[in-house]
Amino acid sequence: MLSISLSTFFPLIPRMHKLIQFLFITICTVGSLSSQSGQLTEEAREKIAIAEDTLSVFAYTVLHDSLETNRYAACREMIPLLVKTLKNENSFRYPFERLSSISIQYPADSSFRIFTWQLFISKDEYKYYGAIQMNSPDLKLYPLIDRSAAISPVELEGREMPHDNWYGNVVYDIQSVEHKTGDYYLLFGMDTYESYRRRKLIDVLSFNEVSGKPSFGKPVFVEEATYEGGYPTVRMRLVQEYSAASYATLKYDPELELIMQENLITVSGSYGEGPVNVPDGSYVGYELGKDGRWHSVKKVYNHVYDEAPRTPRADDDGNKRDLLGRRKH
Repeated sequence: MLSISLSTFFPLIPRMHKLIQFLFITICTVGSLSSQSGQLTEEAREKIAIAEDTLSVFAYTVLHDSLETNRYAACREMIPLLVKTLKNENSFRYPFERLSSISIQYPADSSFRIFTWQLFISKDEYKYYGAIQMNSPDLKLYPLIDRSAAISPVELEGREMPHDNWYGNVVYDIQSVEHKTGDYYLLFGMDTYESYRRRKLIDVLSFNEVSGKPSFGKPVFVEEATYEGGYPTVRMRLVQEYSAASYATLKYDPELELIMQENLITVSGSYGEGPVNVPDGSYVGYELGKDGRWHSVKKVYNHVYDEAPRTPRADDDGNKRDLLGRRKH
């Protein structure tokens, strides 16, 4: 088994995530595009399985350790090991099922997969890391570099961003959209954001037809005018910010063929945090139009709550769920 070293810490903790980002950019090599990956050899599978043992420890430490020095060091150690492991031929075929602290999502066409995870810095600051691995025999990997702190609200909804200028989040679902104007993918993500507020978003991933490089954001969300003669609002991505004491739904409903988003209203916070958004029990939706864009549908249906939904949410059996929706045991 590979050895685990958490003893080499940087002396200046606040600068660590910048150094980790630099490390990530440096070691994520991007090779030439090849055909879809083939079968994983038994030898490669055994090598990856051994590395996965260590990666799972690092990933758990990054998410759960109470000491920030351990979280940073684990993240620093995990990135080069993950990239080295993915360099095994046809590694795309390996599912990494034991990396439960990292979200690994695939689109329906399995043309790529996306790794994302969260690093807790302080109660009001979180950093996100990720990479897109293309489905090819040799490694073709794009690092996702979180630049959230420098992205303004206007840019967030109205700007296309390259993979090295990414709004960081943990991706929990992918929906593919095929259209004659161009195919793209909807990435549903969660941003813990700060102690009193959370964010969920739908980013739009597409690949350049010439370079093959990924980019985020596409003007596909159309908010219809609320009054006659008004102009619709077009957004590059959908973002909903809500109280950390509430739970807000943002998902694709395959039966209704709609993106479902809980309608939020602004109320006074209960803990001195100022105005916050909470669900009011109604839903708005977005449906795919013939133009390949998602158009708003008001008041899909109502559900009246006795009180605003609160987190952490629990199932009937009392099992709480983490930010990816998985049960905590």
